[in-house]
Amino acid sequence: MPSDVRLRLGRWGVGDAVLIERLATRQRWTASCAVAAILVTFSGGRTRRRGAESASEALGISQDAVLRQIDMLAEVGLLAPAASDPDPLADQWRRHGWIAAYDHHLATWNFPLVDYSADGWKMDQARMGSYRDREPDPGPLTHDYCAGLSTSFDLAEAVGVDLAVPLTRVLHSTEASSCLDLKRLCVLLAKTFCFTGMWVEGKARRTSPSGGARHPAEGYVITHGVSGISDGIWHVDAARCRLVRVPGTVSPNWTKRCLEGLYLAPFTPQALVIITAVFTRNMYRYREPRTFRTVFMDAGHLLGTFEMVASALGVQSFVHHALNDMEIEYMLKISPWKEGVIAGVAVAGRP
Repeated sequence: MPSDVRLRLGRWGVGDAVLIERLATRQRWTASCAVAAILVTFSGGRTRRRGAESASEALGISQDAVLRQIDMLAEVGLLAPAASDPDPLADQWRRHGWIAAYDHHLATWNFPLVDYSADGWKMDQARMGSYRDREPDPGPLTHDYCAGLSTSFDLAEAVGVDLAVPLTRVLHSTEASSCLDLKRLCVLLAKTFCFTGMWVEGKARRTSPSGGARHPAEGYVITHGVSGISDGIWHVDAARCRLVRVPGTVSPNWTKRCLEGLYLAPFTPQALVIITAVFTRNMYRYREPRTFRTVFMDAGHLLGTFEMVASALGVQSFVHHALNDMEIEYMLKISPWKEGVIAGVAVAGRP
């Protein structure tokens, strides 16, 4: 079986059929579970005779029937002699130690895109209409976990705070000129994560751009010594423009161990902001492997906004990616298959 062949249950993970993909040639087939089992039999390499014997015994069907399926799989290129499957590109990635990223490269390389200068918009609208006909859009305004938590602080007023400051201060400020208190923390979180109230064609808007207005990013903050707010874990409920308390506590030792990168900051953090991505928001619209890259672009925009707002408020910020994703996701009670940790920011004001 060629090294770029991938199998998954159902056409989109649903149903009793199997979707077979060949990444390098952009081909897809829908097959029965029996045919897929015959293909898997040759994973790692086998002779035609031994593969037929093994599949026949496992499936309880005659070897002649299995051999006919083997010939069909060979005809479409899903089975081939081992010597006829050279993959110099995979060898190149392997030499650089990047073979684990090779699947994603194959799945996204030269991916077909629609042309918005021609009829791309029409195709886009028709495609989104078909998605909505089949299932509701999860959208950026839904986060079931925080919806059930009570409001601790209303961020609506903080969204409208005027931050008119010289551009040089925003771009080049490295020293904290103000203390980090509840008011400044609320403005910082609201300006970065909350929706601004501007709606275009039913799409939510933040101060940072997001592809397709999908806004996959969510913001959490752990406070340690911020004036006016107790130490604890908080979540920015962007849709309702509020800050909610997340149940549970974490110790200083836990934060230093699990958010280690943020403690490389040249100051002692008072607040530790964690940015996550809700993958289904992007996957609903962009149903192809390149989607995984866009959540990092979205987080990057938010981080840039966060840094500029922090400078405008006179507090320091420090971005880092060295976080213990699994520990943080367990602490926040989020499933990494649905919402994953992307990056973090340490924040502190003037001592």
